[in-house]
Amino acid sequence: MTYRFPLPIPTLVTDRLTLRAPRESDFAAMLAFNDSARAGFVGGSAPRQQVWRGLLANIGTGRCAAMASIPSTPGRAISSAGSA
Repeated sequence: MTYRFPLPIPTLVTDRLTLRAPRESDFAAMLAFNDSARAGFVGGSAPRQQVWRGLLANIGTGRCAAMASIPSTPGRAISSAGSA
């Protein structure tokens, strides 16, 4: 069996939210989320290196279905989701 990569990752856009593939430029927004009180709802803040590793893992497994949740007004990530 032959697999073709990269698999296309769709971008889904609504009035309030955009779901798209994670990218390296999301790091600043991930750090801002990590340093905010909102991080407490997902286990608390993590060291910067762990946030970077998590982003790279999402990018790497993005071919398997990772998505970044971005408000339609740019500036901060809400979350990321995926399955590996």
